[in-house]
Amino acid sequence: MRDFDAVRDDVLALFGELTDAARRRGAATAVGRLDAAHQRLADGRLTVVVCGEFKRGKSSLLNALLDEWRKPLLFPEAGEIATNAVTTVSYGAKEEIDVLVETRTGTETVSIGRDEIATYVTESGNPHNARRARLLNVTTPNPKLASGLTLVDTPGVGSVHQEHTAITMAFLPSADAIVFVADATQPLLESELRFLGRAADAVAAGDSTDALQFVLTKTDGVADFSTMLANSRKKIADTLGWPPERVVITPVSSHAKRDYLIDGDDEDLELSNFVEFETRLWTALGRWRAKRLLGDALGELERGAQGLQTPLDEAIEALADETKQRVGELTKQAEERQAKLNELQQGSAGWRRDLADELNGIGRQLGHQGQQRLDKVWQVFNTEYLRDDTYLYHPDRLVGQLTADAAQVIGELNEQASRAAAGVLREFTARNGLDLGHPQLGQLPDPPVPHLEIHGDLHGENRPNPMKRKLRDAGLGSGVGAAIGGFLGSVLFPGVGTVIGSALGSLLGSAVGYRSGAQDERKAERQSRRSSLQSELRLLEQEQRRHVTSAVQEAMRVFARMVVAELDSRIAQERETVRDLLPRLADARQATQEKARQRTAELNAEKAPIVRARGRITALVRDVDRLSTATATVSAPTTPAPRAAAHDDDWADA
Repeated sequence: MRDFDAVRDDVLALFGELTDAARRRGAATAVGRLDAAHQRLADGRLTVVVCGEFKRGKSSLLNALLDEWRKPLLFPEAGEIATNAVTTVSYGAKEEIDVLVETRTGTETVSIGRDEIATYVTESGNPHNARRARLLNVTTPNPKLASGLTLVDTPGVGSVHQEHTAITMAFLPSADAIVFVADATQPLLESELRFLGRAADAVAAGDSTDALQFVLTKTDGVADFSTMLANSRKKIADTLGWPPERVVITPVSSHAKRDYLIDGDDEDLELSNFVEFETRLWTALGRWRAKRLLGDALGELERGAQGLQTPLDEAIEALADETKQRVGELTKQAEERQAKLNELQQGSAGWRRDLADELNGIGRQLGHQGQQRLDKVWQVFNTEYLRDDTYLYHPDRLVGQLTADAAQVIGELNEQASRAAAGVLREFTARNGLDLGHPQLGQLPDPPVPHLEIHGDLHGENRPNPMKRKLRDAGLGSGVGAAIGGFLGSVLFPGVGTVIGSALGSLLGSAVGYRSGAQDERKAERQSRRSSLQSELRLLEQEQRRHVTSAVQEAMRVFARMVVAELDSRIAQERETVRDLLPRLADARQATQEKARQRTAELNAEKAPIVRARGRITALVRDVDRLSTATATVSAPTTPAPRAAAHDDDWADA
């Protein structure tokens, strides 16, 4: 079976041919849509969130995954507790490292070198996060990231630094995979399992069967890790409600991978087990990216190709009809279609109002669901959290946990809003014949969340950037909120960044005051403490409910704009097709028999490359269909040849 990169290269090559054909026809809308789809595929990213408690070997795992071995490392090790900085690493032609830091007036971006990373993201280099580092964004020319992988490191989820947990929970529904890191030298903690349970629920909302990957690190630190492997498997299975055999945990040794990179001993590579880990990870991601990225691109290619071929087919048919009766019928149909499209474009049919009503109704339903989910959050608060001494005696953790729970609700609602908007788009285009249907693509599964994009300059103004406007006008209320909003906007999709960024920033900002107030209750007796916390946090519950309602409303506004812009683009694309067809039909009506034969030959020559392109699209759909449902493993990015002999002090201690 051909791998993703080979199929993607073939798909990308097709864009050039069809875009050139559309440009020769003067089909500006089709050109714009094809260019946008080409760019989405070329830039398509897969977001993998790496989660784990402190000192679980997560930094070593990430360095080993990226074949990092020389100091300074992208992920500082040495067992230090990281600060509040979330780290993202993705591919770039040259290495650039930016830190988003909180200031008194907002945030600012600081460009740093690799040797400065530890001074921002480690406790020894930045005690108590005095620099107020919030986000570390890295682009680097690492070949393992070249296919579009973005790694998101969220240090310390499930324990201290609850902002990390809140950020993670907010965008997990849109993440493509989670790598959950356990440790062969110590058992999983209750806090870790609690986080895992919530994370699994969040990812399940994204409908991704490959979303959870489990790794057991530090296998070289114990004589026999089989007992810990079995223990971790049982705890994870119990937490998720899965049968134990469904929980696949890959044991790895990051140190053995480092030794292989340094010395080139194949036994070290085998001991590390990284070949198995990477193969499993890339297999899971390969299924998703085939379905989402390649499926979206092929759908747009087929839509564009059919739009280019239809006028040629009907013109050829008209030229072949000597009675001219068929020419008249086709012309009448084309004129009626043109009138319908003009009516749709002008909005006189009221479809914009109908769409707004439909999306508003969906928004009301989602708002109601959001409140029901918050009911469950606060039910758990009363029945579980207040019975847990970890929370009862550490109110700051309790508030952080409640904030993370609310952030998860917002993330899931945003994902549902995206799906609902995509469903409205599909139904409207089918009802009005704007789908330019492609039955040969029928066997390809729909992307998990069909892409909604604003194509080009449709209304005399550039594409709106709701994230920038939100940060400028709404002012998330704190530098923390702005940092989170900007981060989510850059890592995830436009709607997600807008809605989650603003709502999560507000959640975190409002939670700060409740943390400080709740601390004063620590001296109370147990029952009195419960009552006091219930009373103290009642206002936090009200704030969360308000933020969730606001998030749903903003989500539907964002997606409504996307749906309308997409429909405007499709209407314009089909109007181009009809405009291309009508003069061809008029030419057919006027043609003599000899001229008809000559013109038919010309049209067939013009049509031939489009037919060939559609045949290649059909073949590529079969490739994508196999990739998106593959159960066998696919090739992971190649592990590099070992470097020249180096010294162990080139590698930081984990």
